[in-house]
Parts: sequence; C-alpha cells; structure tokens
Amino acid sequence: MAIAKMEHITFVGAQSDMSSVVNALSKLGAIDVRRNESLEAEIQSRQLEMIGHEYRIEIPGLDFHEAFRTRMAQLSDPENQDEGLLSRSMTDYPRLVAECQRLMDRLDAAVELSANLAPRKEGLFHHRRVVSARAFAELAARQEEIQRRMREFEDEEQKLRHLELDLSKAYQRREEIEFYRDLELPHLLSRSGEYQQGTEHVAVYVGTVLTTESINDIELALQEAEQSAYSFEILKKIDEGAVVLLAAERSEAETIARIAGQNGFKSLPSIDDEYKGRYALALEERKQTVEGLKREIEVAKQNLEDFAKYREDFENLSDFYRVQKSRLETLQMIAQTSSIFVLEGYVPQRRADQIIELICQRYPLAVERRLATTEEDYPVLLENPKWAQPFEEVISTFALPKPGVDIDPTVIMAPTYVFFFGMMLSDVGYGLILSVLMALILWVFKTEGRSMRKMCTVFFLCGISSIIWGALFGGFFGNTISSLIKVFHIGGANPPGNPLERLMWFDPMTNPVKLMVFSVIFGIIHLFIAMANNMYMLCVTGNKRSAFTEVFPWYIIFLSLAGLLLAKQGQLPIDSKYFGYLAIAACLVIVLLSPCDSKNPIVRLFKGLLKLYDITSFFSEMMSYTRILALALATSVIAMVVNTLAIMPVEKKMTILGFVAMLLIWVFGHIINFALSALSAYIHTTRLQYVEFFGRFYQGGGQPFKPFEVPTEYVVVDYAKDPQLQIPVNSALKRA
Repeated sequence: MAIAKMEHITFVGAQSDMSSVVNALSKLGAIDVRRNESLEAEIQSRQLEMIGHEYRIEIPGLDFHEAFRTRMAQLSDPENQDEGLLSRSMTDYPRLVAECQRLMDRLDAAVELSANLAPRKEGLFHHRRVVSARAFAELAARQEEIQRRMREFEDEEQKLRHLELDLSKAYQRREEIEFYRDLELPHLLSRSGEYQQGTEHVAVYVGTVLTTESINDIELALQEAEQSAYSFEILKKIDEGAVVLLAAERSEAETIARIAGQNGFKSLPSIDDEYKGRYALALEERKQTVEGLKREIEVAKQNLEDFAKYREDFENLSDFYRVQKSRLETLQMIAQTSSIFVLEGYVPQRRADQIIELICQRYPLAVERRLATTEEDYPVLLENPKWAQPFEEVISTFALPKPGVDIDPTVIMAPTYVFFFGMMLSDVGYGLILSVLMALILWVFKTEGRSMRKMCTVFFLCGISSIIWGALFGGFFGNTISSLIKVFHIGGANPPGNPLERLMWFDPMTNPVKLMVFSVIFGIIHLFIAMANNMYMLCVTGNKRSAFTEVFPWYIIFLSLAGLLLAKQGQLPIDSKYFGYLAIAACLVIVLLSPCDSKNPIVRLFKGLLKLYDITSFFSEMMSYTRILALALATSVIAMVVNTLAIMPVEKKMTILGFVAMLLIWVFGHIINFALSALSAYIHTTRLQYVEFFGRFYQGGGQPFKPFEVPTEYVVVDYAKDPQLQIPVNSALKRA
C-alpha cells in the first residue's frame, strides 16, 4: 500500500559501550546500518595528525588463534570486555572477518560430511533448530574444544582419503600381475626387467605378446628399421599369448626394445627380487595388502562416524562465527575515535521510538533522529495489508519502488496477478493440485524462509483463481468428466451432462473469439489502471500538466474509438461522428498542449506528433493480452489429447490391463500438462505485470531495507525466552 517511512538515526556513545550496542542491535534486527565515509575520513585524518600513524594491536602473550577466540568471546558478551578492546585502533577487523569466514567454511564442510555419514531424519524441507540464547552464548567458551574436534575430524577424513588412494593403487598393482600368476622365472628377472645373465655386450628383456603372431610383426618392423642384432625365444605360452625373451646387442638394445614395444611387446611388470621371479608369491602379497587397506578404511570410516555425532556442535559454532562476522562487519562501518563511536542507520518510523527506548535505557547514548528524505535514497521497506504482503516478493524480484519517484504497486498488482494467472491455467483440477501442494508446503511441512513462504502463498491464491476460472470455462482436467461418462456408459442412452455446465460462463474451445475479445478488454482495463497510477505520480511530483495533457487524453481517445465502433454497429443511440470529434480533440491536446523543452513552435508541433505515435505501442500491448487466449486453449487442448489417449485402451472393451494403462496415461499426461501449464501461466502473468503494466508508470531502482540482525544457517537463537537476556526484547516487537 505504501513505502514505509524511514527515520535516519545516529547513536553517539562511549567507545566502551560500542560493542554492547552493536550486540543489542543485532538481536533486535531493526536498523539498516550505513557507513558515513566522510566522517570516517575526517576522524582518520585528525588521528593521523595526532599520532602520526595508524596501528593495530593484538592481545599480548597470545598467538593469533588464541587471540581470535578471545575476541569472539568478547564480541558475543561485550558487557565483560575491557574498555575499548574491540575499537578500530585495537582490532584488525578484516583479519578477524577473514578468520571467521575460514572457520565457517571448514565447519560447514564438517557439517556436510557428518550429514553424509549419519543422515538425520528430516522432513521434506529444512528446518532450523531452536537454541536458547544462553546455550548460544556458551559456545564462546567451547570454541577451542569444538575446533579441536573439527581438526581431528578433518584429519580422519584426510586419512581416509589417503587410504582410499592407496587402495586404488594397490588394486592396480594387484591387477597388473594377475595375468602372470602362474609364471615362474626364478633367479632370472631383476627390477630393471633384464635377465641377470645378460652380458656386457648383450641386453636381455623378458616380456609378453598378446598373440604369437605378434612376434612376426615385431620382426618385420625391426627388419624395416634395418635392425638385425636381436633374437626372440618363447619361454611360456599363456592363453593365446606368450612370455618371450628378447636378446639384443647392447649398443642397439634401446632402439630394438622401443620398436618391439611399439608393435606389441610389453615388458613384464617388475616384482621384488625376494620373490625370485615367482609371480604367484608376489600376487598373494599384493592381495594381502589390499585386504589390509580395506580393514584400515573400515576403521577410518567408523572413526568418522563417531565424529559425526558432533554435527550439532559444528552447526552451532558455524552459526556462532556467522553472527560474530556480521557484528564485525558492522563494527567496520562505524565511525570511531579513541573515546567515542558514531553509529548511523535507518529504522522504520513505526519502530524508531521503541528501538531508541530499548537501547537508551541501558546505555548512555546521544541520539539524533530525523525523517529520511527522498533526496538521500533511503532503503525501501514495503508495508501492505496482510493479504497483499506475499506479492511483495513479485515486486522485489523485478525492482523495488524508488522513493519519491514510484508508488508501491503491490495492492494494485496483487488482484490482477491472481486474475490473469487463473485465466491462463483455468482448470478446476489443476487449480486444486496447485492450491493443495502450496497448502501442504505452508501449513503441513511449514517451510521456512520469507521469500519461499510468500511465493507459496501467491501460488496458493493463484490456484484458487484457477479453480474459479476453470469452473467458468467448464474445465476439470480438460474434458475428463465427459470422457469418463463416455467410457463407463454412465446414464446409458441418456448420459448426464457436465455438472460444471451450471457454473459455466462459456467454453473457450467452442468460442475462442469471445475469449480473445475479453482478454483484450481485460488488458485495456489493466493498462488503464497503469495509466491512472502514472497520472497519480505525475500529480504528486508536481507535474500535473503532463498528467492531463500526455496521459489523460489517451483515455478519451480509446473510449472514443470504442464508442465509435459501438455507434457504427447501432449499439449506442449517438451519432458516431461525435465520438470522432472527441478523439480528434484529445489528439490535439497531446500535440499542442503537452510539455516540451523547446520554445520553437515547429519543434513543439513535431514532438507532439511523435507522442501520438505512442498509439502503436498501446495497440501492441493490447494484443499482448491475447496470450491469455493462447495459454487457456493450450491447457485445454493438451488435456483433451491426454484424455483421448487415456481412453483408447478401454474404448472398445474394458479390461484390467486396459484400465491400468488408462490410469497411467491419464495420471502422467496430466502431471506433465499441469507442470507445463502452471509454469507458462507464471511466466506470462509475470511478464504482463513487468512489461505491459509496470512499463506504463513504474521506474524501480529502490534499495532494499537490510536490517542488521543475527544471521544463522542451522539454528534459530531464541532471545525472547532467555532469562539472562541483557537487552529486554518486547515480544510485541515484530521484526521489520
């Protein structure tokens, strides 16, 4: 209904209270903190003049990791911190933020691995666990313990990966000698693959060929290479291949061995000398190695599963660092001196008094507040009635309204969105499926996430609209009712009619022209609403002349053209020429009276005539609404085709097999048609809003309101119920 009014609030307080104030504001989640770069630059320049340099101090006597854990504990419980310990001059914020992110990534990886090792029984949608504020704060004292478990978990996981890699290599080493398990060449084969009896002038190699004919191929290749100082001997036949001995003159041995290798000669895999050429012994040893590695892997997996029980600790600490990272990033945005801090941000006006009271009743702060103006481009928060709030997600997906330039179109857009979606899907059965699915997600599975819930609510309402339009068009899974009456011969010679006929307005399949006409009429009304919004914004921004000379005349033109057509057909008791005069007068208003930045009358006339050319875009946009006809007919036609195919197996004779086939075709056919039709209805309804509707009045470009709050992935921190909560949170305060 409107863009929420924002107040710009500035808190000024003692440096010793800065972290406590930031901690409290994060729990309230109601202020969009902004950086004042000019103030920061001025403070920094003055400090540099005084001390001559910028400095960072870590906690004396502690290494970085110990200091980091100490800083996180102080940030989570700032009431007990030393004065100024988390000030900019005493803290390297970027390094702490980077360390938070690094630990979050490692903890998230541990969570994912734990989930794979020991899956938790969860519903269809992820739900975060509720953790008390006390338990969440106690994580500060457990950082080292949980980090140690995380490192041990990572070490075990790394050990398992190495063992699996070793097992893969062991499998390869076992398989490479599996073929030679019956081969024995005692005292002959060395590690190099040469016979130990080789002489100073003769090199001897032992290898295999796949077939004995390969020896002929090798000899032919050697002859072509003019090599003759060699000799082959078959030592043992194995299946179709053979183990062969290749002797060559040592001066030509490398060349001969290379040519032989290129033509099918493969050196025997080496085994240790202790096996004395007996491959069976080597194979047995390698099999034992494989079995040993398998046992070690099982032990490592069991150790990993034992660590998986700490999944909740990993989740909690990951969110703990996620919260502290958010607070550190906010601390970086605060202007600070050695003694005070200046925190600025935007708060919805309806919450400003409550937030200031809650913060100032505990900390001595100076507060400056003022109503945000459109000149400063303040963040946008939409405020609408409860029924329209889900459609804010459709707006934000396109672009939020720009303060001072746009109005919030949610309330205006929401009914038309549901209206057009229902017309496009227009089937009682498909509407029921859509609404039931969304109802299950919203109220049975209770999915989390504002955006998800909003879009599900939008589709739930669109499903209701589809049911209504389906009844008006007589569609229930297409013509399923009449098809069933035909298949099962209900009513005999006098079959009953479609029960939806009593509610039916008309059948688009038999009267598509009527649907096209009404689609265009509804489109014109939609465009007229957009033009009215444009006129309103022009008037609000002080440009009434444009509203009444550039926008309003188009109402006269189109209504006059409609009256002209009706009068020509004798539908109105008025001479059609008067409607023509009225349309011409409206055109003259656009050409002669609309604002122009030039005083040259010829230029003004030319630009006025160009504005009349906008009538082509009006007509193209009107025709764009005929997509309603196309989608409605497509849904019905495909549904009818599915029904026709479904009844074919039982059309002549009802059998059990035919009945099953009918059900399968009907179910799967309508599931596919429902998915395609619903997706198409969503895409084209959204397009009508974004292009045709918003294109007439909406600019967009607003920045979203992003409250500084407690960001968590796995848990919801319950601050309201914690008795030791330092900042009393009024349960009536709802998050903006």
